[in-house]
Amino acid sequence: MPVLRDLAARELGAEMVIGFGSGSGSGSGLVSTLKGSVPGVRAFPTMSGPGVEVPSIQADV
Repeated sequence: MPVLRDLAARELGAEMVIGFGSGSGSGSGLVSTLKGSVPGVRAFPTMSGPGVEVPSIQADV
């Protein structure tokens, strides 16, 4: 996968966050594509309260 080669060539630091989707959204997800699984991975819930709503986007970015 070209994106993995590009990622492997980078120097990763503590300021970086890299997400590997499971494919529960509209994208196929890296984990699913590689026929893998990650114990404990779950969908991020939508949060809401009086006057505020934080949607959950279940898709690969």
